[in-house]
Amino acid sequence: MEYGLDPRLVDAVIRIESNYNPRAVSPKGAMGLMQLMPETALRLKVMDPFDPEQNVRGGVQEFSRLLDRYAGDLDLALAAYNAGEGAVARYRGIPPYRETRFYVVRIMELYTGRSYHLGLAKNPKRPVRLVRDKFSGAITISNVSVSPHSGGSAVSHSPTASLGGGFGK
Repeated sequence: MEYGLDPRLVDAVIRIESNYNPRAVSPKGAMGLMQLMPETALRLKVMDPFDPEQNVRGGVQEFSRLLDRYAGDLDLALAAYNAGEGAVARYRGIPPYRETRFYVVRIMELYTGRSYHLGLAKNPKRPVRLVRDKFSGAITISNVSVSPHSGGSAVSHSPTASLGGGFGK
């Protein structure tokens, strides 16, 4: 997978965003499989947001950028993909928007195959991150903090950190 994203994660995002309808248009104007906003499509040089390959390539690039920005925190990256980075910054976390909170939960449940609950302010949860074992290179989903003694490291999302398979290459 380009940009080091797990194809299962991209699949979950597409299922929730457009249910695999390449011609989908949201009430706010987001387009295609990964529901790119017109400004985002232009910034990513996606000439035809209804072309599945261009749309997924652009959406994966954007989501990878968000994962980098939020240090692998999937909840924050998903919230920013849905509600915008400004909303995540304004609320210093997942915005209290019902749509965004439900969006994060639905994608995480599809992706992990398990029930998923967002932490409450009184009982904060550890963020879920993609973690790479520095010895084997295996990538896992974890909510355990990475320490210098754990052998793990936060996943770098770059074109050279490919997991292979799925969309893209």
